[in-house]
Amino acid sequence: MNRFGKHRSLWGILLSAALLLQGCGIIVINDADSVTRAPEITDEAPETSAALPDAPKVQKVDQSARYEAVSDAHLRRITSAGFQYDGETFFIAAPRTEMIESDADASTYSAAIYRRNQRLQEALNIRILPSATDEASFYDLLNASIQADDYFSDLLMIPAYQIGTFALGGVLLNMRSLPLLDLSQPYFFADSVTAATAGNSIYAAAGPASFEETSLSAVFFNRDLFEENGLELPYRAVYDGTWTWDAFFTSCAQTDSINRYAAVNGIDPFSSYSSQYAAELLPALAYATSGRPMIRCDAGSAPVVNISEEDADVLSVIARLGSDPNAHKDTASGVSRFHTGKSLYLIDRLYLMSWMPNSRQNWGILPLPKMSVEQPHVTLTDPGTLFFAVQKNSGDVEKASVVLSALNAASYGVLSEAYVNYAMNELLRDNDSANMLAIISASRSYDFALAFEHSINSLSDATTRGLSDLAGGLSVSSLLARAAAANRQLSSRFPSPS
Repeated sequence: MNRFGKHRSLWGILLSAALLLQGCGIIVINDADSVTRAPEITDEAPETSAALPDAPKVQKVDQSARYEAVSDAHLRRITSAGFQYDGETFFIAAPRTEMIESDADASTYSAAIYRRNQRLQEALNIRILPSATDEASFYDLLNASIQADDYFSDLLMIPAYQIGTFALGGVLLNMRSLPLLDLSQPYFFADSVTAATAGNSIYAAAGPASFEETSLSAVFFNRDLFEENGLELPYRAVYDGTWTWDAFFTSCAQTDSINRYAAVNGIDPFSSYSSQYAAELLPALAYATSGRPMIRCDAGSAPVVNISEEDADVLSVIARLGSDPNAHKDTASGVSRFHTGKSLYLIDRLYLMSWMPNSRQNWGILPLPKMSVEQPHVTLTDPGTLFFAVQKNSGDVEKASVVLSALNAASYGVLSEAYVNYAMNELLRDNDSANMLAIISASRSYDFALAFEHSINSLSDATTRGLSDLAGGLSVSSLLARAAAANRQLSSRFPSPS
């Protein structure tokens, strides 16, 4: 597999940005066989050719020690009050446990999680253990435990799409009531807190200890098709800030000339882009690139649908994605379309990288395009991304506060750096893709709509499903009309305090 290094200058810029922006922002791949969090993946990994020869190895500037120093500073501030737990075991219930406990010898990424645990356990004299919990029955198990006033777990890690069920089912503690917990710290992601907040209740929060890079989506592209047709590789546009949706659609339009050549030479036509595992969420992913949430959550007020007539720019992007005549519309075969070299782009989940190290296609990755040159890249995490929460009848809220804070502080920057290093050495094809992965990782975002749409019927009609309908031809006015029904239901479920 290819090994290479990142540009030193860009990496320094990215590191500085990450250190400043960590407070803003999920399937763990320890190896190619560990993608178990997405039940929709039923087909086999695409056929690959024999292993490619190693490219000359270029030493990457490893920032692990620098991140660990920052992480240690956060951890020392938490433990300076002398919290010690005499070797007690602290259980964390989760449907996926790799983020809490990993094999030190499995990969660079797993080793970083193992070292994180060692630092945390030494600092607090506590043992952290995951408690594997079936995702489908998670709520029922917790609810039954609470009804019996039994202990379930010291801390919970729940998928975003289940937060509404847990919150409205009354099984979660309002995290505002946790002593010693400061969710404004940079080792918690601010918009994850907003995404799980309704009125005066904070139901859950995410941080570096729960963030799985592979919950994000990216734009995979076929480098050979670009180079063979004289098209500039899009990396440069990302570096200079011009990788916008306009730039994306301009390159998609080149498929017309490629297909004219293909027709003359008896070659099957090519697609501009395809999608498969991210296809259902693609319109919402596009909306998020505007930097605006689908649902606005103001403290002390009921959440409200944020999509409005002022979003004409991004709504037009969603409509263009749906109407692109060269797009591959069969979402059941989007990945194979790209893997057979018949599509310029594939917009899909990062976990697909684990299928592609030895693909016949010479591929690279890019962040999702921006709406404008001036703004940063924004990538919406998928509905399965994990959040931390505390059960309603927690027996030791002080310990839960301390360990939750320390766990994320000890993960700050360190785990994302380790994931990029892992992907660079095991999965990616070139230096630029490693830089793109760092940008994508720093672009993560969360949205209330994904957390509550399964428990509030009209919410998806006005947000995720509504945006998909827009891509399918629904009028903007019809989409906006759905917001009124959703807002009435949101107001009923989360009345503003008097």
